[in-house]
Amino acid sequence: SRVHDFGAVEVAATANAITKLGIHNHRTFLALATTIKERSAEFRSRQLAQVIHAFSTLTVTYGRLLMDLSPQVLASANMADDQSLVLLFCAYARAGQPSGQAIQALVELLLPRVQSLDVQVQVQLFYACGRLALRSEPLTHALAAALLASQRRR
Repeated sequence: SRVHDFGAVEVAATANAITKLGIHNHRTFLALATTIKERSAEFRSRQLAQVIHAFSTLTVTYGRLLMDLSPQVLASANMADDQSLVLLFCAYARAGQPSGQAIQALVELLLPRVQSLDVQVQVQLFYACGRLALRSEPLTHALAAALLASQRRR
């Protein structure tokens, strides 16, 4: 397929655009998913975050793709910026994929950044923690404390 000729940037942009446009063509998504899995090592953390986020918004379940990409998420997470980490964490939550190692790595990377995140981002992460039932995670407690502190400052 022509999708296989795309680079990581084009695959990420295409996946994102197709989901935002509401195009639900199973063959297209299958071709994208196959290309992503086969060439996942070429994806930088931002592109990986965009792809996983795009697939997590679909009503059709592509949870297996998220699980298959977990090793690449783990390999690139340390180089990810705040926005990519948040996108990844929320995408796993939206897809209902509490993929153990990937989620744990994202939790550990997000935890020290909680205080520097915007309140809206803290709320998104707090909601994602709820979707993943991370009741006792330190990230959940840090987000709750940060949100309470932001309310007191108002």
